[in-house]
Amino acid sequence: MVHSPNAPSSLNIDEHMKSVEIELGPSYINSCMIVLEKTKPIGVIMPHIEPGTKEEGRLFYFGIIPSERGRGKSKQLHRQALQVLRDDFQASYYIGSTSQNNEPMLKTFMANGCKVIEKSKVYKKKRV
Repeated sequence: MVHSPNAPSSLNIDEHMKSVEIELGPSYINSCMIVLEKTKPIGVIMPHIEPGTKEEGRLFYFGIIPSERGRGKSKQLHRQALQVLRDDFQASYYIGSTSQNNEPMLKTFMANGCKVIEKSKVYKKKRV
């Protein structure tokens, strides 16, 4: 998540993984996939079926490590992640989301045939 165009998280990695387990259940570990190019790690995907649905494919995480960003790899990786959702998870459709400031991911969505269906605003108050 280092240098991601998305807003920084207030959670550390252990807290993130605990939130994934809470949302997806203990079998979440089966969807954590490191992406390799030959033998070199270049990213991570975490495909799953959205809880409470039977066919809604999602990627809990999709990321390219900072040293591999900007090299045109995200479109192909996203396309392969969509194939995993379809072939291994039997997803019939995909819902993805990102920050409106994450231009690389927005371009990746469009390159792989995704269409904007909704925009949302998130509000945060720093001190309560």
